[in-house]
Amino acid sequence: MRYIVDHTEPRWALRYQTNGFVNGAATYSADLVKHQVDLWQGDNIIISTCPLLHTVDGLPAETDLVVQYLHEYSYALPLANAQRVISEIKTKYKRIVFVTAYYGLYVLLKRAGIDTVFIPMTIEADKFKDIESDGIHQEKSIIYFGNVTPEKQKVYNHLKHAFAKQGWKFDTLSHGKFNGFPVESADVHGIIQGYKYGIGVGRCALEMLAQGLHIIVAGAEFGGIMVSDADFDAQTLTNMNGRVTTFDRNVETCIECLDDTQVRTNDIHERLPEIEKTIKTYLQTGLQTPNDSQAHPNG
Repeated sequence: MRYIVDHTEPRWALRYQTNGFVNGAATYSADLVKHQVDLWQGDNIIISTCPLLHTVDGLPAETDLVVQYLHEYSYALPLANAQRVISEIKTKYKRIVFVTAYYGLYVLLKRAGIDTVFIPMTIEADKFKDIESDGIHQEKSIIYFGNVTPEKQKVYNHLKHAFAKQGWKFDTLSHGKFNGFPVESADVHGIIQGYKYGIGVGRCALEMLAQGLHIIVAGAEFGGIMVSDADFDAQTLTNMNGRVTTFDRNVETCIECLDDTQVRTNDIHERLPEIEKTIKTYLQTGLQTPNDSQAHPNG
């Protein structure tokens, strides 16, 4: 039996879908259900594209394979989520594998003897084409797209000051508000379409790139800009989370070179053959390889 747990799981949805805005993990989960779930072939398999399975009740009593997509990479306790799923899931399983869009987490999981697969974050780029702009903004204006959390505040303040110092208008789309005024979720990308330049991480960065913006990667840390293919590939390995810096660490230098940045995204339709190969390889080889170092307390 194939058993799928996704962003509609009641407990998870109640926690994360608030204020009329859909959490980014839910958007990612919807894409996974649409494009990746069916690639995990097997008659006796549990797949979670979003909630951590140790928090989910009503799972099948037994299964051959558990597939858990991980949406977070905690630098303080990077293995914690995987270890809790392994030890606390309410299902007797033979094998469990964790899927991550963070190559650093993939390496750490692998070193710990935990089955893992690296699949880069992707979006459906076609969704972000031909969006009607709500208006064209001045040439020297930039939009910060993403929630300004306490962890991001210091970098956000530094960027805002740096752009203001060079005469730029700095706008913010955060926590369902545009420069402090509430906006509808449906209007977000119409606002973004009016800009040539943007700042963000993760899916926000990929979506702005799909809309044709030149971007700076910045969140909790400053990630620089992507001028070369190597820059883009390096940022892709980190899910464009800002914790690797490409091109230059100096904010002012990156501002001056914004027009030289690459404007391309990670489109699911372009990367799907690669993703399919990755999953098939695990099912054909990795799944058959003994993994005595991985704990299976309830297997």
